[in-house]
Amino acid sequence: MLEDGDWIEYTIRTTVPGLYDLSLRVAGSQPGSVSIDALGRDVTGIWSFPSTGGAATWQTITRRVLLGPGQQILRVNVLKGGFNLNWIELAPAPAGPVVDGIYKILNRATGRAIGIGNESRLVTGNYTGAAHQQWTFQHIGGGQYRIRSTDNGQSWNNFGKAPHVTPWWGAGQDQSFIVVPTDSGFFRFLPAGTGKSLQPSTDEAPLLDREVYTGAGEQQWVIIPASVPPFPTGVTATESGSTSAIIRWNAVSGAT
Repeated sequence: MLEDGDWIEYTIRTTVPGLYDLSLRVAGSQPGSVSIDALGRDVTGIWSFPSTGGAATWQTITRRVLLGPGQQILRVNVLKGGFNLNWIELAPAPAGPVVDGIYKILNRATGRAIGIGNESRLVTGNYTGAAHQQWTFQHIGGGQYRIRSTDNGQSWNNFGKAPHVTPWWGAGQDQSFIVVPTDSGFFRFLPAGTGKSLQPSTDEAPLLDREVYTGAGEQQWVIIPASVPPFPTGVTATESGSTSAIIRWNAVSGAT
């Protein structure tokens, strides 16, 4: 039986990075909790589970985790013990966080949309409804996606100085992108080969770049159907009383 402060480590090799369903087979007469580390970082947070009814009454609990590529140590930290652990299982997520379809992608911090610029590079700009700002998502397993332009059918590619689109595609780490939920309906994009998040370039705007994820709004995106109106811009609020304000914004085509 595992007690508070116990830990177990497993050496695993992730040949395909992405989202995995991590399952634990547990049994105990009281509630328990664990946290799971991979590559030295917490991938689950505090994972609590109720009593299963007894030390031999088994129940499988599952949580989705993001795993990077390569050999790594998977560590189970027992936060609240008093339970038995039978086995651990990892399986690629069968469905991605975004349903296959056609979307526009808007930045959380700026509201600007991803499109295609010069030399087929990915750029951000005001959303105009143009076909080069609309993207077809196809889940290929483990939270990884092929993302294609509805304008020319070309796919995102992470190879080279900046993300761009190319007419060829293969299920490689430069052309597959992991879509990871953050909060409040936003996501981040990780090229499967690097694990760094897409964001607007700080040096070569309006190009996109890849940086270590910090949680900044510039690294998060909303993925919404192409038919949905874009974010409003020019939002201002003027106090009109002790408990009220007048909010104004620029008109949005297609919105009421």
